[in-house]
Amino acid sequence: MRGSWLFILLLLFSCRKKDAFENIAVIGHGGMGLEMQNSIYHDNSAEALELALSIDGCNGVELDVQLSADGKLWLYHDPELSSETNGSGCVNSKSSAELNPYHYTTIHKEVLIRLEEFDFHLFKGKKVFLDIRHYNPCTDAFVSQTLITNAILNSGISSVEGIELFIILSRHQWISAFKQAGFQVLFCTSGSTDHQKWAMMYPELDGVVAKNAEITRSQVEELHSIDKKVFIFEMRSPKGIRQGLAKFPDGVITDDIRATLIEKY
Repeated sequence: MRGSWLFILLLLFSCRKKDAFENIAVIGHGGMGLEMQNSIYHDNSAEALELALSIDGCNGVELDVQLSADGKLWLYHDPELSSETNGSGCVNSKSSAELNPYHYTTIHKEVLIRLEEFDFHLFKGKKVFLDIRHYNPCTDAFVSQTLITNAILNSGISSVEGIELFIILSRHQWISAFKQAGFQVLFCTSGSTDHQKWAMMYPELDGVVAKNAEITRSQVEELHSIDKKVFIFEMRSPKGIRQGLAKFPDGVITDDIRATLIEKY
């Protein structure tokens, strides 16, 4: 009898948790996550994206994109190629012909890919976040906003039906230009705890992306009250994932999709 009551209580708790977190989107950070040993494949690789999108309950993926010297968008996270690949220098200073031979220095040696190379049909029905890298450390200069906008449009991803596309910016000077180009724009408030300030300064913003440690539930509620979306990232432990979900954002950009789904349901 005692065991039956315990089972019923666990079932009720599970149902309550599912109802509470049901509308929170689960987004794979760079595919299967950054700096996670159980990610299997390197972040921002085709393999990592395909695996993430195949998981039931994964609502989309976040990608880090950088503009090459010949105007193509390449998926890569770090400032310099030498930190993760067999190449050197910066993506922004290399042509596609120079980047083509490069691969990650991981066991699977996943190759670097251009955004346009990925099968966009796998994104259908999903949310896709393009995190724009705007600075070239090799030349100590900003990349052209116009060239990045054109590269996104020329890739074809924005014209595929069934994809909900978001642009993540950390350079606030570009917000208006990307909105005028017709994109949904989120501003990354990393390093700031005054998220509503940015939302008020740029009313055209669709929302913000914030670190889990830098935003509270009340701040999420404040942003929702002015019709702004909120997505939270930097959650690499079950505890951090629970804390992020309990703030009730629109979505969590997680480094562990499977652990997040366990906590969500």
